[in-house]
Amino acid sequence: MAEQHPDTRARRSTPPEIDAGEIDAGEIDAGSRARTFRLSRRGFFGLSGGLFIAAACTSDGDGSGDASTTLPSPGGTANPEGLEAGVVSNDMYATERPQRFAFALTDTAGFASGPPATITFTTGATDSETIDAPLNSEGLPEGRGLYVVEASFPEAGTFDAVISVDGNDLPVVFQILEEAEALTPGEAAPVVPSATVLDTRDVDPICTLDPPCPFHELDLAEVTGSGKPVAVCFSTPARCQSRYCGPTLELLVELGPEFDDVVDIIHVEVFRDSTTNQVAEPVDAYSLISEPWMYALDGAGTITNRMGGAWDRGELRRFLESTV
Repeated sequence: MAEQHPDTRARRSTPPEIDAGEIDAGEIDAGSRARTFRLSRRGFFGLSGGLFIAAACTSDGDGSGDASTTLPSPGGTANPEGLEAGVVSNDMYATERPQRFAFALTDTAGFASGPPATITFTTGATDSETIDAPLNSEGLPEGRGLYVVEASFPEAGTFDAVISVDGNDLPVVFQILEEAEALTPGEAAPVVPSATVLDTRDVDPICTLDPPCPFHELDLAEVTGSGKPVAVCFSTPARCQSRYCGPTLELLVELGPEFDDVVDIIHVEVFRDSTTNQVAEPVDAYSLISEPWMYALDGAGTITNRMGGAWDRGELRRFLESTV
């Protein structure tokens, strides 16, 4: 389930700290606060803590890549059969409230989600009992489903879990931040313009899905707080590290028409162009350092929900229904 609870923590007045390995200092424009964005391990299997790295997407526009290029990371969770588990959820932070914890599987042939799985949080979580982890795979390519559970993590730190699949116990390490890097439910959404077909705001291309999605007609600044709920998707199918951006945006294209009358839907391409790592204005304003993300805003412009990492059709439908 997405993160729908209100969060009243005070926001910092400065941008989130970025690891030097993610952002080059020479690429930060102090005048505009425009940040560059380098998706390495933060883009997949765990913001600030997942130990699995997926190969970057090819630039064919579908965000699907080639499964044969997926490689295990150093210090990963390999077993003799080559099965690995990795955390997909991003930006988890210390709170008593339950948070969405999603993970996926790979093996030597590529993505391998599908077999029944359980998870035991050995440290960090309020509940340490073994729980079933339902697979969400509706509308995603074969093997790329997500196992999703909810768990509460009251303290920040680096913690452990064991994922059990087909007789294999796969340890994973994940990090819970003291506070979220990106904006969270309960906060006011920034009134920031987004690239549209009529005003690209120097973003080129404004959509890397092939063919481009239909969610670039509206300006995010104009619809934020306009009285109608808003759903915003931040993703970059052609440059996606996780190879989930294309499939998840395609699901939004599929479901969007069902919600047109009650929700304004906008897609924000993460990068300003196809070659540099400078991000588009809304990405900076929402303090995002990973993707993809879905954000929901109510008619007053307050963030009511967010969901990161990846999702299937069912989760996305529930997310959009909660936005209304």
